[in-house]
Amino acid sequence: MGIRDEMISILKINDENGSVMFGPVTVAYHCDTFNTRIIKGFEDTLGYEHARELVLTTTEISTYDPLSDMLNAKTQGMSFEDSLKVAFDFYRVIGCGSFELVELKGKGGKVKGVTFTAEGWLENETKWNWNARKEPVCHVEAGLIATVWEVLNKLPKGSVSVKETGWKAVGNRECIFEVEVT
Repeated sequence: MGIRDEMISILKINDENGSVMFGPVTVAYHCDTFNTRIIKGFEDTLGYEHARELVLTTTEISTYDPLSDMLNAKTQGMSFEDSLKVAFDFYRVIGCGSFELVELKGKGGKVKGVTFTAEGWLENETKWNWNARKEPVCHVEAGLIATVWEVLNKLPKGSVSVKETGWKAVGNRECIFEVEVT
């Protein structure tokens, strides 16, 4: 066995916390605490609404094409719900959190999840003595949910609105996202 095969055989991705391990050694973590510092900087500079829109829209624009290619290849012939599970499994493996469809409402729906952004915010809130959060913080995740909804429904970028209506960053057990086709 060559070094490449040996490394691949011991590579593990922990989908619970987004870490990458070679054997027993963790070599990378999801950058949740760093991302929340960037989000806080945007919010402090631009204001909450502008920062939210910037992060959500940038996420949606930058993930739409690669996610389209991947999902089109992996979900042909699957129902919307099964395709959504594939996308949410992918998000979990790459360290974006754990999402689950709660209900479909017409063309929209409700998604719940535990995000690393919310957990990172809570960690930074304690570490850096930030004020307690009063608004949603999972702008990246809202953008990811919007993107997957657009891709699976073959809609153009920007045609789905996702609003976080319950959030872990203020102490709730999980985040709740309301999805609406606009």
